[in-house]
Amino acid sequence: MKVLQLNMHRKGGWGGQPNRVLAESIEVRARGHEVVIGGPHPNELCVRASAQGFDVFDDLALKTGLPSLSDVRKLRRYILDNDIDLVHTHGSQDTWAAALALRGMRGNVGFVRSRHYSYRIATHVFNRWLYGRMDHVIVVTPQVGEYIVSLELKTADDITSVYSVPDFERFRPDIDSEPLRSELGLSPEEQVVVCAARLAPEKGHRTLLQAFALVRKDLSAVRLVLAGKGGERANLEELAQELGIGSSVIFAGFRTDVEKFDALADVFCITPVDGEAVCTSALEAFSTETPVVATDLCGVRESVIDGETGFLLDVGDVEGVAAALVRLLGDGSLCRDMGKRGRELVTLKFSVEQLGSRTVQVYEKVMSSKRVTNS
Repeated sequence: MKVLQLNMHRKGGWGGQPNRVLAESIEVRARGHEVVIGGPHPNELCVRASAQGFDVFDDLALKTGLPSLSDVRKLRRYILDNDIDLVHTHGSQDTWAAALALRGMRGNVGFVRSRHYSYRIATHVFNRWLYGRMDHVIVVTPQVGEYIVSLELKTADDITSVYSVPDFERFRPDIDSEPLRSELGLSPEEQVVVCAARLAPEKGHRTLLQAFALVRKDLSAVRLVLAGKGGERANLEELAQELGIGSSVIFAGFRTDVEKFDALADVFCITPVDGEAVCTSALEAFSTETPVVATDLCGVRESVIDGETGFLLDVGDVEGVAAALVRLLGDGSLCRDMGKRGRELVTLKFSVEQLGSRTVQVYEKVMSSKRVTNS
């Protein structure tokens, strides 16, 4: 079949969602299907997809809010002119654009949406219409699917959980992180806590900074490195100064070498307060055999097993996060053991093989149903 993957993320950043789309597309193509990757212009996903040999369709705006009539018309024309069998969307704007473009074509073209996060879904008439247009919903963790079923937006038969996956070739335990340590000005004796995430309110950096301020009271030779960019940076820099840890926190900005940061870390810490689903950044950290301290939100517990691969704390539990960090930083053997168990878990549970095979199974189920309906 010929699949059009749509994603609304723009150029200038990279994260779990576009990373998932590209990895998924590579696996679907490897199973004999043709994939086109589309999105707004400019679009980092389309740039990377083109480098991987995919055809791209980046002639859309996909601005915040309802899609423009121009986007709907362009998308509809592309689907018709290129004999697209199935459209697979991943965000809000692209899903609405596809739903409107596919009006009148539902008997022929499949419509699948992936939901990558756990934000609250409003159950007003418009969202009920939107979910009613979808043939199937893929969720990145079972908890998101259970939530959608509880809202009666879809039945369990129309939802499939397919985990996101780390890039095991890129995120490895044997990465040399010493050049990065030198670049960041870290001394050999300093321990490092790393968080790689967008600097956005839902990622909970305020909780992490408050916890790290407590850590610094017990451990002086430890630094916090924040890799990522976002609108919260100025506020977070100000908070770090207010907490008296400004000189101990490194804001590294957006990086394309996150794997080196994970390998550098003694502990990876992420403390989301909203929206997180499976937390791909935790999977990547585990792939480098780095233990993870995280807050227990939605599907984070699928990889962060409390007391086994890391520590899982209640959302907003500043003192709990601090205690977990102090415990790991003070016990190198525990760090190593949890990191190794983390890599073993993600290797077994979060493989590209299951990402590709389960996604294709969804596609085949949708198209098989359409053939039966049209026969």
